[in-house]
Amino acid sequence: SSPAEHQAKYPHASDESTDSDHDEDNVDANPADALAFELGGIRWAPFAKGGFSSLGIINPYTREDHIHAFLMRVLLGLDASYGPLRLHSSFEYAQDFGQAPLGLHSGIEHRVYELFLELSADFAWLRLGRQELVYGSKRLIRALPPFLAGRSFDALRLHFMHGDTLELDVMAAFIDLQDTVGTKPNRSDALMALYGTWRWRPELVIEPYLLFRHDTARHDVQRPENTVEARDIANLGLRLHGSAYGFDYESEVMLQLGREDGESHLAYAFVADLWYHLDAHSKVLWEPRLGLGFAYASGNNVFGGTDNFDTFYPFNPLVHGFLAITGLSNLIESHARAQLTPWSKDFTFNLSLHLFALAEPKAPWRNGFGALIAHDPFNEEQLLGPEIDASLIWKPTSYLTGILVYGVFIPATAAKALGKRRATHLIQSILAINLEPSLTAAHQ
Repeated sequence: SSPAEHQAKYPHASDESTDSDHDEDNVDANPADALAFELGGIRWAPFAKGGFSSLGIINPYTREDHIHAFLMRVLLGLDASYGPLRLHSSFEYAQDFGQAPLGLHSGIEHRVYELFLELSADFAWLRLGRQELVYGSKRLIRALPPFLAGRSFDALRLHFMHGDTLELDVMAAFIDLQDTVGTKPNRSDALMALYGTWRWRPELVIEPYLLFRHDTARHDVQRPENTVEARDIANLGLRLHGSAYGFDYESEVMLQLGREDGESHLAYAFVADLWYHLDAHSKVLWEPRLGLGFAYASGNNVFGGTDNFDTFYPFNPLVHGFLAITGLSNLIESHARAQLTPWSKDFTFNLSLHLFALAEPKAPWRNGFGALIAHDPFNEEQLLGPEIDASLIWKPTSYLTGILVYGVFIPATAAKALGKRRATHLIQSILAINLEPSLTAAHQ
């Protein structure tokens, strides 16, 4: 697997750690399989998912007081399939107690989360309705952790396949949902995607893609962080990844063109990650997996050269540090990671060190949810500081995951120059449950 895909298996404070990708290490009976049944020639598969999280942040940079919150989400659904036809539906209830980090919309959410009809053939499938969307490395479009109100889109999606080698995905979505992370979309907002995959060989998988977003202008007086200018942005990207001789690698380049608030928009970003699994050829204590990586995303240049890179619909803490000090925008980042299996396959320990800097010191510094942390148009300092993250993931079964998380960010010259002189700490616990029949999960 590529580094990003391995993060999907063993993330930091990750929603993806609840996926079935890690099930080869937890071969057990899935109790949800017993719930599936056939009636009238139709296969009926009820399912349930949920997540609970308690979190505390000391000295947060977007609020005056410490943050203490309990987050929960329960999702109940039914998947029905008859030959090539499939109807998938789910309803979610999510609620936050306490004070959520700025940029995460707190409150109560209850709604139809998914409702789509799918028609499939050997070479393609067509899906129409409300659905989750996930693409590539998930840096720009991804689902949210199971303890947050989810992210889904009203979309038409056509997916072509040629054996196991070639895939092409075409998607158009109207966005009429309350997004838990970042800004709240309007009915007239739209998202489109054209995503290709060519699995040439295990050492090289090539994924070219084009994303386009349209947003109408909106201003939120009560929550200024939700204010968004009108924008039409196209993102052209190329992702390369593969595995060989115990190494996993990933690289991705992205170029954005368009208009924002009546002005031209030009931004770019690139990322690179390299992992090595010491246990790939011989048994090594704790099966260590070590990684190095780098990320750069343009910031708003006061002379008009570049703009802040637009991250579309991400969840940055899974990639750029638990504390969401920043995301893939106005960013220079380097990181080192280690992953250990100290006791058994049920436990995974992750340790990472990030070093953050501003690509454009005079541009706004925003957190991973888009909320403004600080801005000084006369600032000359770039180095924000290091962040150290640690997590312990417990996955005793394929349907149950527990995670303990700690992160600390230590301000350096730029953070101090922008008024953030104290270290900020995060402590979080997560419990996630995924009771979804095996065939339904595979069909997702």
